[in-house]
Amino acid sequence: MQLLAHVFAKDVRLGWADFLYSPTQLPQSYCDTAALTDKLAKAALHSRDLHIDPQQLPETTNFLSDTAI
Repeated sequence: MQLLAHVFAKDVRLGWADFLYSPTQLPQSYCDTAALTDKLAKAALHSRDLHIDPQQLPETTNFLSDTAI
């Protein structure tokens, strides 16, 4: 992984989620954010990716991004 080789310190461990969140699917409260952070930290500690079940996330809403021409 190039990020580990060139950006982060030698002994850094990363926790990755196997799902790309929409901005409207990100945790909305402090408690939800803390719970997700804890899960990612535990995944990193054990050198695993965090499996996210998309069916458990709220449905995405339509939004316009990158309005620059």
